[in-house]
Amino acid sequence: MRGAALFALLVALLAAATTTRAHKFVHPLEGIELAAMRRATKAESPRSLAFAVTPNTLEAAEGTVTVIWAGLDDPQPDDWIALYTPLPSNLSAIVPVKFKMCTISPTHLSSGSGSLTFTLINMRDSNSFVFFRGGLTAPVAVAQTDPVEFESYDIPMHPHLAITDNPSEMSLMWTSRKAAMPIALLGTSTTSVTTTFNATTTSYSASDMCGEPATSYGYRPAGLIHTVIFTGLQPRTRYYYVFGDPSYGMSTIYSFVSAPARGDTSLVRWVVFGDMGRAERDGSNEYQVYEPPSINTTDRIIAELKRGDVDFVGHFGDISYARGYASDWDSFFAQVRPIASAVPYLIASGNHERDWNNSGALFPGYDSGGECGVPYNARFLMPGSKPTSKAGVRMDGGIVKDSPWYSANYGPIHLTVMSTEHDFSAGSTQLAWIEQDLASVDRSVTPWLLFAGHRPMYIDSTDVSPVTGDQPVATALRQFVEPLLFKYRADLTMFGHHHSYQRSCPSLNLTCITTPQPPNAATPWSYLGPVNVVIGMAGQSLSQNLIAAQPSWVVAVNDQVYGYARLQADKTSLAFQFIINNSDQIGDQFTLRHA
Repeated sequence: MRGAALFALLVALLAAATTTRAHKFVHPLEGIELAAMRRATKAESPRSLAFAVTPNTLEAAEGTVTVIWAGLDDPQPDDWIALYTPLPSNLSAIVPVKFKMCTISPTHLSSGSGSLTFTLINMRDSNSFVFFRGGLTAPVAVAQTDPVEFESYDIPMHPHLAITDNPSEMSLMWTSRKAAMPIALLGTSTTSVTTTFNATTTSYSASDMCGEPATSYGYRPAGLIHTVIFTGLQPRTRYYYVFGDPSYGMSTIYSFVSAPARGDTSLVRWVVFGDMGRAERDGSNEYQVYEPPSINTTDRIIAELKRGDVDFVGHFGDISYARGYASDWDSFFAQVRPIASAVPYLIASGNHERDWNNSGALFPGYDSGGECGVPYNARFLMPGSKPTSKAGVRMDGGIVKDSPWYSANYGPIHLTVMSTEHDFSAGSTQLAWIEQDLASVDRSVTPWLLFAGHRPMYIDSTDVSPVTGDQPVATALRQFVEPLLFKYRADLTMFGHHHSYQRSCPSLNLTCITTPQPPNAATPWSYLGPVNVVIGMAGQSLSQNLIAAQPSWVVAVNDQVYGYARLQADKTSLAFQFIINNSDQIGDQFTLRHA
């Protein structure tokens, strides 16, 4: 009933308002008209057409192949080549992993021949290419290559780390096709990686999710998902680790630095952003522009990591934008592996992970593509959670694990993360948890109190569409959540969803605060109010729908460039920078101080 009440409130706020939407999202595989794809047919290969791929065997986790064709009579601009993993017996049953138009090869139209390169990720099964005629609306398969095989489909892949609620621990997750005794080994040097930790294993299937495409033409097996909790770690110490299964293969050596000890308020360096997604480095799926800036963001963060400037990453919603196309999760983890395998990678639930009608989500709609939080819950373990054999929401309404709010301490920072996709109204379980968590923070141990979620509480946007629009959601957040942030003196809030960078003054109820609150027993420094930032500019197409008359609370806004944010904090100061990802220039910066 409480969720229904909040839904009703959102409807009432702007039920009759005009709207400008800014969250347009089309998955590239939707460029292939799905109704047409489900009628895809096969035709006899033209006798003159030669179609092949080289090499036919790849090592390790990924590799590059070249697809070659020649002798095609009557080449057309809408000829295209698709990758299937694996090749189904019925092409109408599943969409391909990715595709390219043949005209990317400059010789296709002039000679009926050409070549294209593709990067393949080991998705635990064989790979085949199919040559289609008839464009994306009436596809007819006329040729296919021999399979491309990886040397092993059982290697461990996709390592990613997260802190737990204990600073002497670190969680590690990875994926494999098979397992007999999944383990991880840990040590303080590359020659002493010998301490064994046993893994807990989970997975999920199509029947665990809520609708198409996740349950049908976008589905691929997720593999086995393994989790270990490294325990007994010394603070700020570099550890080396390997993971896998002795029966099927172990990984190469990775490393991480453990969390600061409780009470250690010396400098920590975070990178934070939202709405990054993933993209294909080989140019596939570019029938429609699809998150190529996410690669720039990823590469910039990798460069900072190599310089030793990153301790922690926060990705606050709209993680992979898989939306029911399961291969995108493999692609996402491959893209962020150099980051997530080296530093804790913490996340928040966004609409494209969770929302699906009648699944327990707060908002109506189909933004998750039928995933309804199941891959999100299965593939990530956030602080306060324990490994489980269950993955998430089930179609019968039974909730296995669907409360993705948590908090974490890291050095001088306490981070509280809410789910804007679940009920946060008065009397809700989540709002009660938020207040309990904020009230429990010991500011002498973690002087900086940060708050994060996906949909923003302060937003310069013309989107006033009923219920799910930027403005009605922001109004509800300010009604229910903002008073708690002010009461417990939160310093900074971070949200995504709107694909822009925005910063507010220290605010309460859309009003800049200029008169500080005096020190109190919990926070022996003066306090104005939380600064609110929107950091949804990491990869997905920009939301360029700012209000003509800029709101008075806006200090900085940029809807023209992509990027991420650096955050550095010690006991008395917190410095924040918006980094433009195609130039490494600072787009905005500010410093908060406890004096």
